[in-house]
Amino acid sequence: MPYTTMRVPGNVPYIVDNLWEWTRPNNYPSRRFSAFASPKPEIAIKLVGEGVTAYKVELPKPYLVCQLKVNKNYNVIDSRYYPECKSLGGLVISLLGKSFHQLDIVNKKEIGLLWMPCLNKEEIELVFDESSMLRKIKDQLKSSVAYWDNVQLCSPEEINGEGEIFFEYPNGYYLKSIL
Repeated sequence: MPYTTMRVPGNVPYIVDNLWEWTRPNNYPSRRFSAFASPKPEIAIKLVGEGVTAYKVELPKPYLVCQLKVNKNYNVIDSRYYPECKSLGGLVISLLGKSFHQLDIVNKKEIGLLWMPCLNKEEIELVFDESSMLRKIKDQLKSSVAYWDNVQLCSPEEINGEGEIFFEYPNGYYLKSIL
C-alpha cells in the first residue's frame, strides 16, 4: 500500500531533498511518497548487491512515474549520485557569502532549517520568507536547482535506459519475480 507519511531520505542529503521537493513540478510524484526501482534487473542487483532477487513492478492505474534521464551531462543511474547531492549545500553557503559564518545563533538557526528533514513546499517557502538572508538568495537558488530538468514523467511502457525510476502508487503495486 502507499506510504501515508513522508519517507525520510536515506541516500540524498536533507537540504538537497528539501530543495528538490521545493522545486518539484506539481504534476510530478513526490520522492517522499514514492517507491524506487531500476529499469533493468542488472542495475538493481548492482546497486543492492549480489544474491538478491530482482522483481518487475506492475502498477495498477492511476499512478505517477518518473525516470531520471541518463545523458552526457548527468551520466548517473541513481539520484544519490546526482551532482547536486554534493553541490547544493555548498551553493547555499556560497550564495549567503562569507558573512554567514559570523552570524549570531538566531540567524544561523533560521538558515539551518533548510537542513531539517522532510520539509514540505509551504514550509520551505516559510523558511525562505522568514530569513532576510535566504530571501536575498531565494530566486537564484531556485533557478540553480536542475534535478527536475533531468527527470521525465512517463508511463511504465515508456521506461527505458538506465536511470532510476520512482513512482507514487495510490492503488499499490505488484512485484513479479523475473530472476
